[in-house]
Amino acid sequence: MSAEPLSRREKNRLNMRGRIKKAATLLFVDQPIEATSVAEIANAADIAEKTFYNHYPTKRDLLSDMSDEMIRLCNRLVEDAANNASDFDTAVNRAYQSLADEMTAYPALAKGLVNFVMNQSTHDQLPAETMTFMPVLEVGRKHQSLSDQFDIEFLDRMLTGTHYNVTLHWTNNPNDNLQQQMEHAAAFLLQSAKKR
Repeated sequence: MSAEPLSRREKNRLNMRGRIKKAATLLFVDQPIEATSVAEIANAADIAEKTFYNHYPTKRDLLSDMSDEMIRLCNRLVEDAANNASDFDTAVNRAYQSLADEMTAYPALAKGLVNFVMNQSTHDQLPAETMTFMPVLEVGRKHQSLSDQFDIEFLDRMLTGTHYNVTLHWTNNPNDNLQQQMEHAAAFLLQSAKKR
């Protein structure tokens, strides 16, 4: 069953939201999220502030939408790593490497959104999207590489939690090398999750 085509109004709404997010993204690459005002975002999007508020009641709502997009992107990177891997080790290493590459491409943006997600999570307002390493774990299951000691849902929480922990540490420590930390995390998790 195919989805109903979008109305012109809905297409316009989605286009405007996309325009606002693109303008915000370009600003956040160069300046801290918390220091960027709605007026600056509206100006960069070439819209009135009122138009911004018609689409996002608050800057926090915009950040929530952008954070959900970031999590969906991370999930696609993990899925791509799993789909292009011939074994579990490769899947885990590629997933963590892809995530590190994406985060370090635009560090100010990534750090700002990660801190927003973590701050939001501490206020019982979890993101609508959640990250998962299940596609990578399915590669391990397919190749019978996973330890029988833990169930796959637990391993997913451990891989996801480790990613969050390493990323959060990087956001708050300017001298932290995310690429290297992700490599260490992948090696540690492979030791823990694989059959011996």
